Amino acid sequence: MKSSSATSAAALQTWAPALLVHDAAQLAAALVVAAPMLAPDRPLPLVTAREAAAVLAPDLQLAMLAAGSTGIPVDCIPVVDCGAAPGHALEALRAGAPVVVLSAQCPAWNSVRSVAAELRALLMPAPPPALDLRGWRASSAFGTGRLRAWLAGDTVKPLR
Repeated sequence: MKSSSATSAAALQTWAPALLVHDAAQLAAALVVAAPMLAPDRPLPLVTAREAAAVLAPDLQLAMLAAGSTGIPVDCIPVVDCGAAPGHALEALRAGAPVVVLSAQCPAWNSVRSVAAELRALLMPAPPPALDLRGWRASSAFGTGRLRAWLAGDTVKPLR
């Protein structure tokens, strides 16, 4: 997975609309659909599920995102959502996550932000808006249409 793009707050403006990712196979299929639509200078944020770090270690989440994007010519930026858990956020930063989400209400926010700055990573108080790929299938014309609409910048309502 390429993630060479800048991960500063200003860089957020240049990112493509984000995808909320649940597994590597689904991500790979979605990236095949998305790749032709993405400009080379607009990296695609891949957001883990809310507080996913509590269920799956951040290094394993990063590995899942890398496995799902292997061989696909898309510049992806992993965004690891750690909820309000500063320990998980620090673990994600140490594992090499370029972008970590930690609730702004976390009492350790400033301390984790300092570590993120030292590691040249971006700490966000909330994840970017993302299309949730839960239940998405490449074989579904409706689902593929929703994905294309989202990446084109159209408003897409959640399925839930």
